[in-house]
Amino acid sequence: IVSKKIIYIYQLECQMLHLHSIIGRNGFTVDADKLNGIIKANGENGNNCLNIEKNNRILSEAAFSKIFVSEANLSETITGRIGFKYLSKMDKKYRSEFKPKFGCVLLCFDIKYFEPTIICSFSGEPYGLELLNSGKDLYSEVASQISKKIMDERLNNRWFGKVLFNIAINGGGEYALVSRCFDSNFQIERQEAGQIFQYFRDMFPGIFQFQRAIIDKARQHGKICTKYHRILLVGNEDKDSTISNFVVQGSAADAFKRLLLKVNGLLIRPEEDILLHHYDALYIQVPEHGAEKRMDELKAAMECSLSSDYGNVRFSVAASMRRSWAEEDTIVQV
Repeated sequence: IVSKKIIYIYQLECQMLHLHSIIGRNGFTVDADKLNGIIKANGENGNNCLNIEKNNRILSEAAFSKIFVSEANLSETITGRIGFKYLSKMDKKYRSEFKPKFGCVLLCFDIKYFEPTIICSFSGEPYGLELLNSGKDLYSEVASQISKKIMDERLNNRWFGKVLFNIAINGGGEYALVSRCFDSNFQIERQEAGQIFQYFRDMFPGIFQFQRAIIDKARQHGKICTKYHRILLVGNEDKDSTISNFVVQGSAADAFKRLLLKVNGLLIRPEEDILLHHYDALYIQVPEHGAEKRMDELKAAMECSLSSDYGNVRFSVAASMRRSWAEEDTIVQV
């Protein structure tokens, strides 16, 4: 059984290589004159931000051309997360000139609370599963409850709930919380951060018990694996946070790869193409006629696929329809 699981991961990676060769032939339609005008207007900083030549990005002098997502842009973390790093880091002011083909729109999908959903599923954390399966906003609910307990209304912010989960999944604690808040110009004392994190642990004890269990297992056996048996060999030099993060983030990476392959198989209509994906986000070009219905169909298929993979939890996918890659250029959002 273990051998079959290892072979499955090998086959999955082979299929992903083939898929990326297909995505590499797709690309955004770009008005090169406008884009070059924006670059020149921003001077040296603009050229450094876009970094066209250094990153092997093709920008034609024609009025309309393609920017091909080449294999040189592909990056993968130790946990298996994949993305196109240079395009994904592009400043938003440039993204408005990256568009689907004429007569098409861009459908954008993002998996909500991806890793928190997975760790709640693995740990069987009752309160986490209750929030997720009821369709409530996980981050907002957590932030609201902690702000009431600490009596600090500043904490009643969705961003803060997301930060707490991110730190917990990465094996951090109050020191990481102080640092993250400082980086976001949000001042918080270490003592208060300690109280906050203790409340968070009390809210989701199953998550922290699960993390401790997989760390002990990894130390005992010298390895740990994701849901789909992607293996990490564990040595004395590996931190506990690396172990716990690998199981959750690695399982998320495998699930997203499975999802990409499934979605690509659903794109059977003319002009339907995956243009870009980055970590948990996916950008698909579809004809404008019937696009809203198609967005609903693909969103439902993604949620169903992920939820059936894990069984005990409901996954949620945010979807929007846009004229360009710019985040503010949203036509419809669900």
